[in-house]
Amino acid sequence: MIYLTASGEPTPHEPSRTVHATILPWDSVANTSAGPTRFVRGSVRISDPQRVAWLVEHDRGRVVGHGLSFLDTPAALVGSFHAPEAWNSPELQAAAMRSGWSVGVDILRASRNRDGDLVVSDALLREVSSCAVPAWDDARTIGVSQ
Repeated sequence: MIYLTASGEPTPHEPSRTVHATILPWDSVANTSAGPTRFVRGSVRISDPQRVAWLVEHDRGRVVGHGLSFLDTPAALVGSFHAPEAWNSPELQAAAMRSGWSVGVDILRASRNRDGDLVVSDALLREVSSCAVPAWDDARTIGVSQ
C-alpha cells in the first residue's frame, strides 16, 4: 500500500473543509471520454498531492480546492481534499451537490485488451472533479470533516 501526503496545514484563521472520497476503483471498466477504460491498481502517480486540483465537472474555471493526501488501497485510489473557502461559496455548494468523483489524468502507458478496453498501466493525476454522474459508480464521497 502506498500512502502519499502533503505537508502543511491550513492556517487557523482559514475556514476550510476536508472532503474524503473514493476517486478511482481499480480493475473496473467504465465508459470514459477515451471509451471503455480500466485502471490497473497502482497505475496512477501523484507527484505532489497539493498540485492535484479539485474542480467541478472538469471545469478549470471552477476550482474548489486541492489534494491533501492519497491512499492506494486494494480496491481503489482514495483521496482527501482541502477546500480553503467558506463552505457556502458558490463553487463549494456546487461540489457539495455532486457526490460522484472523476479523474483527469495524463495517460503515460496503456494498451487495448481483446474487448477493446483501454487498460491504463501508468498515468499522472492532474485533477479530480466532483461530478453528478461518475463514470465509475463507486467513485463517491466518503465523508466531510472540518
